[in-house]
Amino acid sequence: MNAKPTEVCLTVDTEFSIGGNFDNPELPPVAEPMVLGKIDGKEHGLGCLLGLLSEFGVRATFFVEALQTAYFGDELMGTIARRIADAGHDVQLHLHPCWPHYEAAPTQAPREAPNDSCAGRSDAELDHFFEFGLSVFSRWGLPRPVAVRSGNFQVDINFYRAAARSGICVSRWQLIAPPMKRSPDRAADTELGSCRNFRCSLTPMPSVPISDPDRWRSRRALAPKSFRSYGKLIIMEFRR
Repeated sequence: MNAKPTEVCLTVDTEFSIGGNFDNPELPPVAEPMVLGKIDGKEHGLGCLLGLLSEFGVRATFFVEALQTAYFGDELMGTIARRIADAGHDVQLHLHPCWPHYEAAPTQAPREAPNDSCAGRSDAELDHFFEFGLSVFSRWGLPRPVAVRSGNFQVDINFYRAAARSGICVSRWQLIAPPMKRSPDRAADTELGSCRNFRCSLTPMPSVPISDPDRWRSRRALAPKSFRSYGKLIIMEFRR
């Protein structure tokens, strides 16, 4: 019997670094070097990865962090995001909520490190993060994201509600996330089902790339066969 080919989803978190600025104001956040990995004029980061994907004819989904524009402005990551899209890859939303600290104080390091978790946030905070990130994608001239990955893979039920309110219907972090925070009475966990148009599960759906709804819309959930993580490159393998 001929086995059907295994579907593999490659996702890449594309983000800049605080660079120790929260601990030492003399250390500025780091932008392109974190993504490009350039040494002696050759890119060992993004350029190398895009080259390999092109060589083997593979499309990937890049979760591009948008809240860092509070510090760096639009163009540094915007240039990278458009480069990824121009190479034929899927660009989706990544949110690290420590960055909005710089909205109020763009040149000032905080007295203590801001919270970088999307869990335990108010509705107003979460709505702001999504509105901020989606507006950045619009200014970058990229299609509106349909998928989101939270920074550090930390979420709670309110994150899903906020994503649904923002029109984002797919979350792709579950395989390597810590257990989802539960409400005190656990009853609210069932409210995931009330977030209409939001597709999420502790068993991820196959999609290559993630934004292609036909890859998962008509399929039942798959059991993860295995996954491997190489730094920010996550390779997930599924079995029907």
